[in-house]
Amino acid sequence: MRALTVDHSVPSRLRLTEVPDPVPAAHEVLVEVSAASVNPGEVQGLLPHAPDGVVPGWEAAGVVRRAAADGSGPPVGTRV
Repeated sequence: MRALTVDHSVPSRLRLTEVPDPVPAAHEVLVEVSAASVNPGEVQGLLPHAPDGVVPGWEAAGVVRRAAADGSGPPVGTRV
């Protein structure tokens, strides 16, 4: 999958890269993200100190593609 990751070798400190597909824990859902944001607090606070490869973005919207294995959380198909 593609993700915006921290990369200190480029002026913006962000690069769109290929990363491994996430593997959710038993109490997590897998969301196909259709929109995400990187807010000013992340840019000013996280990016200067984060190691290369970190995926910023605390806000996202999408659809649940895999429900939590333990039964918690929203079911597949739920918009989140």
